[in-house]
Amino acid sequence: MPLQRLIIQNVRNIANIDITPSSEFNIIAGENGAGKTSLLEAISLLIHSRSFRTKNFRRVISDGSENAVVFGKLTGRHTNMDIGIDRGRDGLVRLKVNGEVQNSSARVASEFPLQVINSESFKVLEGQSKVRRKLFDWLVFHVKHEFRNIWLDYCSALKNRNALLKQEELNLSLLEPWDRQINSSAELIRQFRNECFLELQREFEHLLSEQTELSGDFSAVKLTYRHGWDLDKGILSEQLVENYHRDRSLGYTSIGPHRSEFKITVDKKGPAQDVLSRGQQKTLITAFYIAQLKALKSMISIDDIALLIDDLPAELDEKNLKKLCTWLQEINCQSFISCILPGPVETSIRESCDSDNCEIKVFHVKHGKLNVEQ
Repeated sequence: MPLQRLIIQNVRNIANIDITPSSEFNIIAGENGAGKTSLLEAISLLIHSRSFRTKNFRRVISDGSENAVVFGKLTGRHTNMDIGIDRGRDGLVRLKVNGEVQNSSARVASEFPLQVINSESFKVLEGQSKVRRKLFDWLVFHVKHEFRNIWLDYCSALKNRNALLKQEELNLSLLEPWDRQINSSAELIRQFRNECFLELQREFEHLLSEQTELSGDFSAVKLTYRHGWDLDKGILSEQLVENYHRDRSLGYTSIGPHRSEFKITVDKKGPAQDVLSRGQQKTLITAFYIAQLKALKSMISIDDIALLIDDLPAELDEKNLKKLCTWLQEINCQSFISCILPGPVETSIRESCDSDNCEIKVFHVKHGKLNVEQ
């Protein structure tokens, strides 16, 4: 279901705008500080109930306003979805779908898979393992809808086990029920992640094999994944017992799915961030995001997915920009791309299109107000 209509009120410097996006390419152009990223941020708020820029939501609400409000209409072949979210300075989140109050954003997020590429995305290779784990789990969440609840069950058991490990006196038998729950949830998480990883790995390596026209040899680049415990040493609950003294001294559980890791490496040379140039790393990360979207479409029946790309020309050179536009068209992705000057992006899109029917809308933002290029 593509986003057919978007209304934004009191999001940073955007007071009130109402737009009808293209189902293919949307270019959001304007000077720095004009409100380009705020528009993308509003879409993230609508779908995920949170900003991709800050954890302090009060910064998202316009000065002098008490609430940030976003409304969107998703239109599909068989159903429509009206979404409205109101986030206030009081900390309350009010989310409705077709008039029904929602307790979380899970329903909206599952119907409208949305991913974000911004300057922080290109630091993922250097970041902590939990950042890459969260990025990978985006795919698992959309492919395996049971994953969310199982992960929450696992985290609850893990929290209780860690609390016991911190006690001054502890009877080992008190850990047994939490070890069992951790083990049962972990096995399902392992299966879900493994299935998704194999498809992601296939798509990622296939994309890189096509990169002959781009700078760099990517034939030695590999995507690897570790589950967070040694599968050759038996079931996780047994390993938790074996690791008891170590975990007790640490004060937390040192093995399990929460310790999983995926890495991008260059064969026999080490981590990609230590071997490849900055430009090659950006190519790699872009390919990873596209591989995620392609893996998602290959694993489940879904018509539309969306991608927010903030300040694209600042991150990618001309060749990489054209290649990304080609990939976006191939996977039928509704894209929202912010930039200062729309010309280079629009040219790259049109050169990558298979026909003259490529639908592009250009929106010019200035001081939080928007005009549509005719």
